[in-house]
Amino acid sequence: QGLSISLTGTGGVSISWGSIIGAPYRIQSKTNLDERTWMDLGSAVGTGPTNTFADANRLEGKRFYRVVSP
Repeated sequence: QGLSISLTGTGGVSISWGSIIGAPYRIQSKTNLDERTWMDLGSAVGTGPTNTFADANRLEGKRFYRVVSP
């Protein structure tokens, strides 16, 4: 399963992805794809088959997200 992003009723963003139980994940974002670095928003441990992360501090304008696992 790929990354799924949706707006919440409170103006935040909900991010879901397919996960492996026990695997570590980092949720990252940036506002411009030309930027070199990604900002860490949080981390999670896989619960399988799907994990969800809420970004309650959504900025106005665009924000790009990714989920990485070492």
